[in-house]
Amino acid sequence: MRSRLAFGLSMAFDFDYYLIDEVMSVGDSHFKKKSNQVFAKKMKTSNIILVSHSMEDIRRLCNLVLFVENGAIQMFDDVEAGIAAYQA
Repeated sequence: MRSRLAFGLSMAFDFDYYLIDEVMSVGDSHFKKKSNQVFAKKMKTSNIILVSHSMEDIRRLCNLVLFVENGAIQMFDDVEAGIAAYQA
């Protein structure tokens, strides 16, 4: 419930960047559908930093991947290459 409240509150304001941490995976189907619609509208004028283990969300929302492993960061301009590195 706390994640839903935090997400809803953050959507009430316009930011240049949104930091999203797995919030897309919480809630029932009605909440997910509604939050995806609101989020899509915000994405037209803002950017996101998404922390996620959901490859579907990464494919849908990201245009680059920062893969963090053992304190090292690898940057991938190709989202599929970043996903492959994560899954390896």
